[in-house]
Amino acid sequence: MSKTTLTDRQLSKTLAMLRHKGATVESYQRLLASGILAHVFDPQIDIKAARRALGLNLLDTVDILDFPGNSEFRACDRFTQEGLNIVAFRGPWEECFGGMLVPMNLNLDGRKIEVSEPVRAIKSHQIVQEIGEDCCETDLGVFAWMIHSKHVSSIARTIFFIRDVNGVRQHVDVFWSATGFGGFVITVGANNFGVYQSADKVVTYHMHTSGMPGAAQ
Repeated sequence: MSKTTLTDRQLSKTLAMLRHKGATVESYQRLLASGILAHVFDPQIDIKAARRALGLNLLDTVDILDFPGNSEFRACDRFTQEGLNIVAFRGPWEECFGGMLVPMNLNLDGRKIEVSEPVRAIKSHQIVQEIGEDCCETDLGVFAWMIHSKHVSSIARTIFFIRDVNGVRQHVDVFWSATGFGGFVITVGANNFGVYQSADKVVTYHMHTSGMPGAAQ
């Protein structure tokens, strides 16, 4: 494709970026100074970088983790007090995930785990819109590993989007409860209409082509 030809997708993304209702004269000046518009003809245009230049990003990437993969397991066996120090489930966990058989994942395609933080107060549907439908999800294997390896926040909520046994994307969050001997509380359908704050974490699992795309540069 010629570098002087915009695809429909690139044009749509660029116009959406420039027409954003939050844009100001100052944000346009930052955008021009960043030089990002010099690359609008690039098939790999980074919409996150453009939104950062405008000061419109809702999430900043704070970590990129290598996922070691997982062996096959049943959710009902792994997510227990003995297995992962789970002290409580809230919402329809059993209905959505309790009977799931999680397949082996050797992570041969090299996908990474991305951990982000809200820049400002943000709702669940805004997280999905910001990250994108094709990149916002993770799975129970990653979810279990994040809890077991203590990569979930001990002072705030960690948010995941996971497909359930029926293939429906569920909003799941986990936090540490110091009640009693302490343990993790998992909530399904959490905060769909509430607000997450800057101390919370958002976890996704997808391909990365460069660095930390959501982080400030």
